[in-house]
Amino acid sequence: IAAKDEASDELAALKLRAKLQEQYRGEDGFAIAEELIAQGKFAAGGNGILAFLESHPDHLDTQDLMRRATNAFQQSGNLDKALWLQGEIMKKFPEHRGGDLHLLAMLEKRMKKHDDAMRHFNESVELASTDQDRMSRLLSRAELVHERDGDSAGLEAYREVERLARAAGIELADDAG
Repeated sequence: IAAKDEASDELAALKLRAKLQEQYRGEDGFAIAEELIAQGKFAAGGNGILAFLESHPDHLDTQDLMRRATNAFQQSGNLDKALWLQGEIMKKFPEHRGGDLHLLAMLEKRMKKHDDAMRHFNESVELASTDQDRMSRLLSRAELVHERDGDSAGLEAYREVERLARAAGIELADDAG
């Protein structure tokens, strides 16, 4: 009897999953996925957004939805999937490469992929379109230097950012306090 109940439960779960996948593929499927994210069901919501986009690859909000799914995967702890999706965003929307490289580097930093993160921070700094963006990216890079190479190297990196910010006439948030 227990085996029969277990098989019945599995069948019900499969049917529910199939129905949910069908709903994700509908016109408002992303809204269902976002509701799951709002409930803290991050992985399910992220996967729901991907299922929606699979059926609606040319949706007007594709880039935003891909970013929301990436964030959901990060919040769920599925950093590998978030990293993969960030790469897909960069392929599909190359016009935002500088900012996307910065996001990629932040994720790699969180994953302790320090060499990849450093390379991507450096490239994102070179692609910054404003001094403010450049300083923000350099600060993120300095955090990585501090984490990877220790206090002395980190302090040196932060001081370099301060020097560059002053030269560009930018007041860093820490300077204002």
